Amino acid sequence: MVGIALGVLNASSEMVVRQYFAFSDVLPDSDLDVMGLLSVEQLLHMRQLGDISQVLLVVGVAVMGSRTWKKRIGLFLWIFALATLIRIAVIRLHMNWPSHPGDMDLLWTVPTPLTLPVGLTIVVAVFSLILSVTVFKLLGGEPEK
Repeated sequence: MVGIALGVLNASSEMVVRQYFAFSDVLPDSDLDVMGLLSVEQLLHMRQLGDISQVLLVVGVAVMGSRTWKKRIGLFLWIFALATLIRIAVIRLHMNWPSHPGDMDLLWTVPTPLTLPVGLTIVVAVFSLILSVTVFKLLGGEPEK
C-alpha cells in the first residue's frame, strides 16, 4: 500500500511540474535544467525535500514491518520499486510520457539530480522487486504485517 501511495503521490507532483513548464513562458535560468523539468532552483529544493521525506517514510515502514535487517532491506527495495513503477504508469496514463524508453527520467535529486533513461529506471525497479522477493523467500516468508 505504501509503495502504491508513494508512486501516485510522486506522479501527481511530477505531473504538476511538467504541466507548469509545458504551458508557461518560463525559460531555464540556471544550470538546473534537467530534461526541461526543473529550471527553477526552488522547485529543485522542493523535490529534494520530497525525496528525503520519502526515504524517511520508507525506512520507517521497513523498520516497523520487519524484525530483521535483511527483511527490512527487502521491504525497502520492494516499496521503492513499486512506487517507481506506479509513478511511471500513472504519468504514462495521464500525460502520455514516456513516449520512448530512452526518454530521460529524473530519478533522484539528493545530493544532485540523477537522470536515467526511463527504460533503465524500469529495469532497475523490476530487478529490485525480484531481489526483494528473493530476500523474502530465502529468509522464510514475507515481511510481518
